[in-house]
Amino acid sequence: MFYGLPIKECRCIAFEMATINKISIPQKWHKNSMAGIDWMNNFRKRHPDLSLRTPEGCSLSRATSFNAHNVNIFFDKLKELLARSPIFANGTRIFNLDETGTITVQNPQKVLATKGVKSVC
Repeated sequence: MFYGLPIKECRCIAFEMATINKISIPQKWHKNSMAGIDWMNNFRKRHPDLSLRTPEGCSLSRATSFNAHNVNIFFDKLKELLARSPIFANGTRIFNLDETGTITVQNPQKVLATKGVKSVC
């Protein structure tokens, strides 16, 4: 899974880099503490390998909970359950009941991502 960079964050980083490296920048950049839209458009033209993508919606709890440690714990507990209860061993009695109809996902903003990356969160 790839985490893209929001456009505003990219513009802020460009401003910080220009300030740190003492590169002359337009006065408007100082007003907003970020690079301008024109800079962003030219940056995208200079880097055709980047595209503007809308990431898939991902709830905060899902994004923060999905890590190697939690996944390993889940599969260890599943293995333990299947070993204890042979009725579940063939998999025909395991049901997916996570579809509740509750929306917990915010509408994501567009991000810069490398072309060819399948999923952007």
